[in-house]
Amino acid sequence: MPDKFKPTITANLAFLGVPSALVQIVQISTAVLVALTIWVCFRRGVTILATAALLVGTILATPYAFLYDLPILTNAVLMVIRHKDKTDQSLTIPEAAVLLLALLVPEITLETWRPAMFRSVPLFLLLAVIVRELFRFRRGLDQPRSVPARREVRAR
Repeated sequence: MPDKFKPTITANLAFLGVPSALVQIVQISTAVLVALTIWVCFRRGVTILATAALLVGTILATPYAFLYDLPILTNAVLMVIRHKDKTDQSLTIPEAAVLLLALLVPEITLETWRPAMFRSVPLFLLLAVIVRELFRFRRGLDQPRSVPARREVRAR
């Protein structure tokens, strides 16, 4: 299958003419960084956001993903939306833009014009949104909840 159907870092860098040795180093470094990020996400248990990070990280870590592997991103986006709904939060405009851009990656992957070769960028942005939200959520859980002041009732 042609590289134009691959949303991977390897395909993007190869299209831009980066030497293959450097492409391999960048891909391996990315895979290691993604693996560490996923490990940190799951370190405190399985959550919907950690699972979403795993889905996006899978596409980023492999040099062999193809266009038909991208429905996995839709699941990751839906998991982020579900988490926001479950925690009664609204999507910010930048978050919504990143989620929309991630949903457009399959279409961007089909494009052959030069800027489309940066189709891995939305994946990194989506992973960043997920990890940021996960840490914000966990930090909120770690903060001690304020105990309402007790009202003293005086007997008369």
